[in-house]
Amino acid sequence: MTLDWTELTRRSAFASHRLIGWIYWDPRAIELYAGLGIPNGVGYYVASRGAPLLPAGNQAVSAAFYSIRADFIEFAVTLADQNTSWQEIFAARNQAVGEGLRQYVPEICEGLAALDGDLWRVADALPESGRVCFAAHRQAPRDEDPLVSAWLAVNCIREWRGDTHFAVLTSEDISRVQAGILHDAHLNYGGWIAQSRGAD
Repeated sequence: MTLDWTELTRRSAFASHRLIGWIYWDPRAIELYAGLGIPNGVGYYVASRGAPLLPAGNQAVSAAFYSIRADFIEFAVTLADQNTSWQEIFAARNQAVGEGLRQYVPEICEGLAALDGDLWRVADALPESGRVCFAAHRQAPRDEDPLVSAWLAVNCIREWRGDTHFAVLTSEDISRVQAGILHDAHLNYGGWIAQSRGAD
């Protein structure tokens, strides 16, 4: 059988976005983050996604995230640093992942958990050079719950893709603002992405 690698890549990308992306807007995850002392859970996306990088400071997180406003990242990282630790942020997010998967998609939980070891073998085999966000997530503690651990492995692989994507943007001299405009135009979001990334 001949594989259509382009189609397989498209499907994999969409599946990984569906598996990972929801956690950044999940009310329970934001509630748990707020419970760490963060007023209204403000800045949860930045702090939770960048948790393993937070000890390096807001400039490191901004560099890794590439296209998100540097001043918002500074605000979110400073707020997190004043109230909690990256380990507590990481644990709260992981708790929400386990709860959410079992609540929203119980039908995938057993199969995903069974892939835990295989997914981490893939992540561990990927080259880390120039991929700081990926490397930070790969080095972070792995959860004892195989379902959450498998999710973390997919997230790690997805961050590898993200770091690689940003490297391509850099090589093409596409700025933070330009990247936001192009992303927004591609998804037809009416300016929201571009504005959130500094094109205001």
